[in-house]
Amino acid sequence: MRVQGANELLKQMPSEDSIQVRDTYYWYYATQVLRHVGGDAWQKWYPDTLYPMLIQTQQKKGPMQGSWDPINPVPDRWGAQAGRLYLTTMNLLTLEVKWRLLPLYEDTVK
Repeated sequence: MRVQGANELLKQMPSEDSIQVRDTYYWYYATQVLRHVGGDAWQKWYPDTLYPMLIQTQQKKGPMQGSWDPINPVPDRWGAQAGRLYLTTMNLLTLEVKWRLLPLYEDTVK
């Protein structure tokens, strides 16, 4: 069951090149699950794909430096309603998953 679930999540890999809409809410929870699963699934999802993409799309200059734009380079599914603060918060929480796990998945993944 665990491997099947991880494989389903890996079918929906984050990618700025192939998506028309980001979904940082989904990415956060998928990251939580795959961190608990670990192994190759975690490696493909986070260190190889999501982490570099988040770092690359973070604002590098100007008054919004360090945040993420809710519209560019690709609109976030909730960006129009929730805005820059929401998107930045979700991305920062996602970046922390490597060190801070939600306990709610611990028993289901073991």
